[in-house]
Amino acid sequence: MPIFSNDRQIREAFNKIKKELDDHLEAINQNTTEIQANYEYQEKLEQKIDKLNEKFEELIMLLDPNRIKERLKAEHLLKGIKLTTREQEVFLILYTASDFLSYDEVARKLGLTRYLVSRYATNLIEKGIPILKRYSNRQPELKLEPWFKELQAKEGIVEIEPKIANCYLS
Repeated sequence: MPIFSNDRQIREAFNKIKKELDDHLEAINQNTTEIQANYEYQEKLEQKIDKLNEKFEELIMLLDPNRIKERLKAEHLLKGIKLTTREQEVFLILYTASDFLSYDEVARKLGLTRYLVSRYATNLIEKGIPILKRYSNRQPELKLEPWFKELQAKEGIVEIEPKIANCYLS
């Protein structure tokens, strides 16, 4: 007993199968195109991520305290940092402090105005002395970077006149 009674039914069955296979082929081709586009996009993203990683590593190297110390050491050991008398006094107050000091605290210790202390602190920063600044109750507070304190103790990068040093370090 034949499954198909005539030639026409066989042709219709094959045409139906062919149409389904063509639909599958078209879907596969579309998916292949989409996969290829996604792959190319992924490649571009990976290249951008690699570039970002390189930039990030450069930033880390620039911001690494040990590298900063080395750069500062190389820059300043050759010439030293020269300060005015008042700048030396502000520097020594920060150098001898164990914690953050407000402008008012520094001003009281030196008999200066708050404004002058802020100007001298700005001068110190401009001359390459790394000073941390934070705000507490809307009041600025300063502190010498601990690693720079250590470097100053070992290398004497900031030139301090002996008579001024005796006043603040004894």
